[in-house]
Amino acid sequence: MLRNLLIVLAAAVVVALPFLFRRDRARETPGAEALTLVIVSPHNEAIRYEFARAFSDWHQRERGRPVKVEWLSIGGTTEIARYLEAQYIAAVRAWWRRQGRAWLPGAEDALLDPRFPSSPPEAARRAGEDDATLARRWEELRALNTAFRATDDPAAFGARIDLFFGGGQYDHHRAFGRGLTVAPWPPDAEPEGLFRDARGRELIPERVSGEIWRAPTYFGCALSAFGICWNRDRIRALNVPPPAAWEDLARPEFFRQIGAADPTKSGSIAKAFEMIVHQQCRRAVGRAGFDAAQIAVFEARYAATRNLAPGARPEIGRAHV
Repeated sequence: MLRNLLIVLAAAVVVALPFLFRRDRARETPGAEALTLVIVSPHNEAIRYEFARAFSDWHQRERGRPVKVEWLSIGGTTEIARYLEAQYIAAVRAWWRRQGRAWLPGAEDALLDPRFPSSPPEAARRAGEDDATLARRWEELRALNTAFRATDDPAAFGARIDLFFGGGQYDHHRAFGRGLTVAPWPPDAEPEGLFRDARGRELIPERVSGEIWRAPTYFGCALSAFGICWNRDRIRALNVPPPAAWEDLARPEFFRQIGAADPTKSGSIAKAFEMIVHQQCRRAVGRAGFDAAQIAVFEARYAATRNLAPGARPEIGRAHV
């Protein structure tokens, strides 16, 4: 009898806990005086809630008004990038046509391609297109590309989104290069206390372990890690030791035994794969006899090749330091 009573009491406690610790949604929800911030993000509800609540509290304290965050949940970072591209193409097409300009073949590619203005016109020639027609179309597409990147006016066109929150350095670097994002403030006008405190100590560094954490158009706000998870029962059944390094996953015993997220839909897993490749490349370069100073020289020379004219051959050579 006592045992049954204890079971009933334990069940009652489990049922009551969510009600005892539930949040006061009425108190936490900003009122009509709140500003609205539209954010697209791949993060889950728990992360969205904590960041939105903390930012609204900070804005209320520092600016006198709370903020209501409207989250757009589209999918992973890669899917968000595709969504932004589609939104901008549609918005810019309507804006361009309102000016009486024609939306020519190849306009979608020219709009988002950061290399378009410097790439040779011959590369975009259409079947049966003569030189004069190609030249006219090329100049119109160049004007479109230039106007798109020079216009930062939501009244002209936009994606109706204020912030792209989440993803890695590659995702945001690519988004800016394709014209999907803009710098959050003018050059050399970063808010006080964001990247450095009052003592000048760095809060958000420019680089961490070789990874870019801060640039004029984006910056990181959280540090996370990733690793290998394994099923103990499956490892025991395979009669192999647990994987301790990425190289271990290449053992033949693990053939068709490994699962991973799709990097074409998740910017996080794509970044994880990229970092694994970078680690192996760095180890291979080290085993080949190159030190950190020589690697830095090579990387500087390689970066300089980005400014070469199309078709020019880079001369990187061997680094001597």
